[in-house]
Amino acid sequence: MEIKWTSDLTSGDPHIDNQHKELIKRINAIHLALDNQLTDDEIYRIIDFLNGYIMFHFDDEEKLMKKHAYPGAIYHKREHNKLTKDVKNYRKQLDEKGLSRAYLAQMQAFLINWLINHIKKTDTLLASFLESVKYRKKFDQEEG
Repeated sequence: MEIKWTSDLTSGDPHIDNQHKELIKRINAIHLALDNQLTDDEIYRIIDFLNGYIMFHFDDEEKLMKKHAYPGAIYHKREHNKLTKDVKNYRKQLDEKGLSRAYLAQMQAFLINWLINHIKKTDTLLASFLESVKYRKKFDQEEG
């Protein structure tokens, strides 16, 4: 299963959207790994890189939330923490039970579902808030 970037995944913030596009690319790499029958080492590298990019993206979003005193930050961060825990559990299961194509496909489907829901609900709220902050700053400068 692959995920494609579509306009309904646009959060409204170009910086966040660019990172989401990269996350989609990385999640799709799992699909390519399954189709191309890559070695276990290559697949583990893809998963580890994806995990690192997820952490980078979450850190970036959380810095934005803190910088602009986003009122929904605690709930947003909880979603990030939950996914981080889930990804670690998937990785742990892979380490303990060995690489299974079926389990890897399950992991990818989970990530796709999570990302789509998170973008459409949680990240869209954040992007709207950030846009309102930009608008208020612009308004204050014009009035100032």
